[in-house]
Amino acid sequence: LVLSLLAAIYWLFLASDRYVSEARVIIQRSDINSGQTMDFSSLLTGVGGGSRADQLLMRDHMLSLDMLRKLETQLQLRQHYSSQGDWLSRLWDAEAPLEKFLDYFRTRVSVELDEYAGVLSIKAQAYTPEMAQAIAAAMVAEGEETMNAMAHALAREQVDFLEGQVTAMGERAQAKRSA
Repeated sequence: LVLSLLAAIYWLFLASDRYVSEARVIIQRSDINSGQTMDFSSLLTGVGGGSRADQLLMRDHMLSLDMLRKLETQLQLRQHYSSQGDWLSRLWDAEAPLEKFLDYFRTRVSVELDEYAGVLSIKAQAYTPEMAQAIAAAMVAEGEETMNAMAHALAREQVDFLEGQVTAMGERAQAKRSA
């Protein structure tokens, strides 16, 4: 009874307001042959295998240390999370090691994959609505940039491979003509 009363007092009178901004992301490939395969899960969900792998990759990237570093550079998250909020929910040490800050960040941000709909749901918590929205928007923009960079790199590798094959076949054809 005492613990319930203390919890009620904390949540009613002491707890800081936290705002949540949510973004939903759908990843689709625009190439003709995206390597999608037909499997049982794609029959049930309607989502192809290639898109799911991209979504899982993006989810992992959004919760990564690289994403946290980029957000810290853009938005000064340490300062926001350590200077605001009540004594229980704030980041107590603004100079905490990066690994501890990452753990704290992961308590304030969630990225979930809805496998049925094929949608990534990103939720970012902050002590002001503007910061919550800025975190979610920056995560979406950075995720998009990363996925596009990976797609361009893969496309460049495929083009380089095909150019090499065409060159090799041309050299073989030239050698046979000469022979």
